[in-house]
This record gives sequence, structure tokens and C-alpha cells, in this order.
Amino acid sequence: MQRDGLIERFGTWPWMLVGLAFAAFLSRGLPAQEAREVPERIMSAVRADPRVKDILADFHEVRLEPEYAPDFGVWIVHFIHADQGPKGLISVDAESGEILEFSFEPDRRPPEHERAEERESDLLRSLWPRFGGMNVAWLSFVLVAVVVGRFRCILSRRNLDILLLYALAPLLHVTWTHTKLAYTGIFVVTVLLFARCLWAGTGSGAPLIEPNLRHSRALWMLLAFALLLHVVTLYERGIGDVGIWSAVGGEYLLRTGRLPYGTEFGPNCVYGPLMYVLFAPAGWAASFIREIAPDGSIVLTSFGNWQAMRGVQTTELVLDLLAWLALYRLARRRADRDMALTVVFAYAISPYLIGMTGELGLERASHIAAAPFILAALLLLGRPALGGVLLGIAAGMLYYPLFLVPLWFGYLRRQESLRHGLMFLAGFVAVGIVCVVMLLVMVKPVDDSESPLGAFLDDTIAQQQFKPGYGNSPLSFWGQYPELARWGKPTASVLYGLFCVALALFPRRIDFARLIALTAALLVGTQFVLSHAGGKYIGFYLAPLILTLFGLRPARETTVT
Repeated sequence: MQRDGLIERFGTWPWMLVGLAFAAFLSRGLPAQEAREVPERIMSAVRADPRVKDILADFHEVRLEPEYAPDFGVWIVHFIHADQGPKGLISVDAESGEILEFSFEPDRRPPEHERAEERESDLLRSLWPRFGGMNVAWLSFVLVAVVVGRFRCILSRRNLDILLLYALAPLLHVTWTHTKLAYTGIFVVTVLLFARCLWAGTGSGAPLIEPNLRHSRALWMLLAFALLLHVVTLYERGIGDVGIWSAVGGEYLLRTGRLPYGTEFGPNCVYGPLMYVLFAPAGWAASFIREIAPDGSIVLTSFGNWQAMRGVQTTELVLDLLAWLALYRLARRRADRDMALTVVFAYAISPYLIGMTGELGLERASHIAAAPFILAALLLLGRPALGGVLLGIAAGMLYYPLFLVPLWFGYLRRQESLRHGLMFLAGFVAVGIVCVVMLLVMVKPVDDSESPLGAFLDDTIAQQQFKPGYGNSPLSFWGQYPELARWGKPTASVLYGLFCVALALFPRRIDFARLIALTAALLVGTQFVLSHAGGKYIGFYLAPLILTLFGLRPARETTVT
């Protein structure tokens, strides 16, 4: 019998030695104690602050409880009263020891019934699983490796794909502490992901569909665990500012009948008009807006308004589950039930969705809100007009699905007929017309000299790509290399545009699996042209990337949808 794989060839023990050596090497960089101890200089800086001195002198029952926030590289020292609970906090930069924020409310004391409810809630919440930072990345990596990895050949293509998929995780973990290294590494890994998708788009490099776990009930149990983590991530950790501004714009639409572009808070609402239609029902649960002035300006309630978040969180959970369903149906095109469930699990357990950092995934609702519409459009592309409408809805929420139009049109024209391609375009354009009418009718800029369309473009594309803040953000590869960005970013944008157009004509032979792979390549490519946080919008492409790596492989002959 012919043996394949390095394990069969050399035996198991050399790889155990390699693993031990690797662990020993990693242990050199570990601190003496895994639990992070607060540096004395941090506590000295806190105690030296005159405000803290006064608090400790006047309130003997108050103690200091430090907590490290790795996502932001700061120490947060809480003021805790022995009987009355939290009174405030002071935050300190972990590197410089500089005091950043300070708040103290001596009269802050929750009512007795609220404290009783909080104790009961804390008891229940203490039972939920919680993972954050690299913990969730390691958990996800091990589970996915067990479920889809190839153990007969350690250096197999499938295992290298898994390593590539998770290569972003350690870089995302250090974006605030080693910014230049992190964004350079993120850019390099994104280039590799783009190349991998292109390779799959040529019909090469497709992994074998061989899941390790061939038991549907076991897979359903894993999916139930992933769902629990999604619920905890959404409802326990809250929604970040980008998700909240989607809800603020939706509530503004609900209460005034107008879209938020051209208002004093319009630059915070950088999404398409359909995003606010989608999140408008979240405003029925509770309000983020305390007051709307006659000039259109608003006064917000606290971003920590937990009751108001519930509508946003529930909307995002529904979208999340719809993405799971569409992903399962897409995987079933070329795989059996167990493999399709495996693909959904690989997506659902991704650290880029659950708890890796507070800057991506489910905690940034608007980053992945369009995903179920893109997947549903792919699923229903055999009905081209409906597929065009669904992709149009996605593009009406966030701009990036627009770049898929030439590829999908070319696919339908070559696989079916020109008529099918035109029907797809008609459905997409119909949604575009609706969005333009909404902008013309429902946008009332504060500046009378500004047109509705001008206000929309200024608060969205111009705000994200060109204005100070986002446009010259240091939190990106281009922001870390401004000299290179002067010619590199425009060049990358032009090349990306040409690539999008070329996919309307090439490749001449394309089946559904190659369409998925090229769709993933296009969505990965959006990261190269973003001025702010390019490479971190992983929700844009995660689902088609998972399908490309694990779920579909090209047929030997072209396949009609």
C-alpha cells in the first residue's frame, strides 16, 4: 500500500519533538506569571493624581481595582465603594503612564431593586462561556483544525489554508500596541488571501471535501455552542459605535422621515440609505436619541443605554442567522449535509466574528450586515432579477457589493445568456433608482447650498476616503507609510477598478465554485483601497472565503446554475 503524508513516512515521534521545541521557543516570550500584574508605576501614577488623593482621603470605603484593556493598551482603575459599588474610573496609558480619562460620581448609588436584579443577573451571566482576545482565536483554530484539518499529511494544502485563515488573528491582537508591525502584517496576509482566492478562481487549488467529523448530531452540537458564543458576544458585550450609528440614523429616519445626511451628525452616518431602513425598527425597542432640535441636530442618550441596544442586537442576530442559513444552502450545492454543516461551523466559530476584539465582527454590526444579502443573492442567482435585487439591497447598505456587478453579470452572460445578465442588471438598477429617489426626497441638508446627493457623497465616500480623520487615518497600511500611499493607494485603486471590469469578460470558462472564489477575491481586494482600517473589515469577505477554502471545488466541466 502506498503511504502518503509525512507522518506515515517518518513516524509520529519527530513531530512530537518539533512541537515540544516550538512550545519551548514560545515560552521564552511568556511572562513569568500568565495573569497580568499591574505595574507599580501605573498605580503610582494613579495615586499621585490630586483628584485620586482627594477621593481616597474623603472616602475611606473606596478601593482601587485595576483592569487591563488589551484592545486599547490602557489600564482602567475602578473606584469601588465597599457598600455602594462602582463610583467611577481613571484610565492610564500602559506605556507612558499618562492619565487619559477620569470620572467619579460620589452620589452614584443604584436603587435597592436594581442592585438585587444586578446580583441575580450577575449570577446567571457568570455561567455563560466568555472568550476574548487570543483565547477565542486559539479556541477557534483548534476546533476548525480538528473538524476540517488533514492529519494524514501535516503539510497538506488544507492545513496551510487553515493557517492562512488564522494568520490575521495575532496581528489584530497587537494593532494598538505594535501598530506599524500589525498593519504591515495584515496587508501582507490580505495579499496572500487575495492570491489564494485568485488561484481557486482559476480552477486550481481546490481542497478535497473530506470532513473529519461524520456525525450530524455532533456537528449540530458544535453549531449550538457557536450560536451560544454569538448570543453572548452580541448581548453581553454590546454593540460598538459603528453599529450604534446605524441605529441612530434608523431612529432619526423613523422619527423625522428624513435620512441623516447633511446634518451636523451626518459624518458619523457613513452608510447607504437602506442601512437605516434596516435598523429603523430597532428604534421601537428603545431610543438612542433624547432630543431632535429644529435644525436637525440631535442629543443622544448614553451609548451604554443597554435597553436601547437590545433592538440593534436582535436585528444583528437575525441577520447573523440568515447568513448561516444562506451559507449552508450554498455549501449544499457541491457538498453533502455533514460538509455543509462543517462549513457553517467554520464560519460561525471564527474569531473575526466572536470576541476577538471590539473592532470587528458582531460588535461592529454594520460591517457584516450586508453579508446575508450577498449570500442570498448568490444562492438565488439562477433567478437573475431577484439576485440583482438582493445584491442591490446589499449595495444600498454598504458600497462594496457594487464591485461584484461586472463579475456576476459576466458569469450569467457566459453561463446562461445575455438576457439573464440583463435581467440581473435590471434588478440591481431598480434598487439603485429607489435609493436615489430616497436621497432626493428624504435628505434635507442643513446647508441650503448643498444638494441632497452632494450631502450624501460628502458624508459617505468623501468622509471615509478623503477627509481628515478617516482619509488620512494612521490605522491602516497606507496610513503607516504616507510616502508610499501618495502613489501606491491611487495605483491600487485604479488596478482594482480594472480588475473588477476585466472579470466581466474573463475567465471565459467559469462554474459556480469559481464564481464564489472570484467573489471572495473581489471582496478581499476592497481592503487594498480603504483609507481607514484596511484589512480589518474581514466581515466583507469571510463567508465566501470560507466557502472557497473548505466548501466548494470546481467541477471538471462548467456547471449551469
